[in-house]
Amino acid sequence: MKLVTAVLMLALSLALIPTYAGAEEGIQRKTVQKTVFAGKKTRLGELWHIGQDCKTIDVPAHRIIEKPKNGRIEIVQEGIFPSPKSDRGHCSKIKAMGAVIYYTPKPGFEGRDRAILRMEIGDGVLGDKTINIRVVK
Repeated sequence: MKLVTAVLMLALSLALIPTYAGAEEGIQRKTVQKTVFAGKKTRLGELWHIGQDCKTIDVPAHRIIEKPKNGRIEIVQEGIFPSPKSDRGHCSKIKAMGAVIYYTPKPGFEGRDRAILRMEIGDGVLGDKTINIRVVK
C-alpha cells in the first residue's frame, strides 16, 4: 500500500510541475508562402527597426533555425524602404538600414522547399517565421 501511495504522490507532483518547451515557449509563429523562379536569387522579405522619425534604431537580431534543403538563405544588411502599408508607412521614401532575406534555389531544382527564421519582432518579443517556398520554371 505504501508503494501505491508513493507512486500516486509522485505522479501527482509531476503533473503539477509546469512543463516548458524550452526556448520555444513564448515565441510567436507565422507561416508565409512564397513562389520563386528556378535558378534566380529572390528577395523574400526584410527586417528593420525604425523610429517614428524614420531613422534606423538597429537591425533586429535574426538567425536561421532551419536551412532550406534545396537552396540557400542569405540575410544581408542593406538599405531598405519600409512598406507604405507598414506602421512606418510615412517613412516609405526614406532609406534605412535593415536586413534583407534572399533565397537562391540549387541549380536545376524545381519543387517545394522550406526555411525557418527566428527574429526580434519587438522589445523582448521573438518570432519564428516559416517560409514555404515553391520553386517554378
